[in-house]
Amino acid sequence: MTVKQKQLIQFNLMLTILAISTYAQKSYDFKDPKGVNSMSFQLYSDIEPISGTASDISGEITFNPDKPQDTRGKIIVAAAGIHTTNKRMTQVLHGEDWIDVEKYPTAEYKITGISEVKKKSDIRYSLVTKGEFTLKGKTKKMAVPIKLSYQKAKLNARNHKGTGDLIILQTNFSIDRKAFKIKPDMDNTVVAEKIDITFGIVGASPDK
Repeated sequence: MTVKQKQLIQFNLMLTILAISTYAQKSYDFKDPKGVNSMSFQLYSDIEPISGTASDISGEITFNPDKPQDTRGKIIVAAAGIHTTNKRMTQVLHGEDWIDVEKYPTAEYKITGISEVKKKSDIRYSLVTKGEFTLKGKTKKMAVPIKLSYQKAKLNARNHKGTGDLIILQTNFSIDRKAFKIKPDMDNTVVAEKIDITFGIVGASPDK
């Protein structure tokens, strides 16, 4: 083998390594340093519509734009960060009969698999995730649709610090209040059985 042939092989190997490192699976942290990440929830009963937000979000999701079907991880919400628009109602919500924040300090959704992937563009994906939703100590298997946006090298543009990539997750889904033992004997006309959850949250993967 000539020196030129060896150099060509080494060059091709270097390109292969660079390609692999560029598109390797990365871990994205959802503990937002800006404190912007949040979720909203609504219960639309006949006589008492309730709405609120959830802050103090954390968790990690692994994602590879070449293999979105391998997306895994979890999103965690601090139960004490769940609030309604009314202070007294929030205190009741945090109590033992409702979400019991002292005994169950977090709620989470864990992605265990992906059942459907649609690539909408070079940066946008539509996923149907398979997972486990845990609230008040109860875990239920669920399928949650998620819109994922991959923002390569955009971390500095958002956080004005460091370099790296971002992913943005958006979803709307519902859970059954009674399935998670949240006032299961409460009449549905007063407190809706279905809890609608909406979020758009950002995860960051800083460059090492």
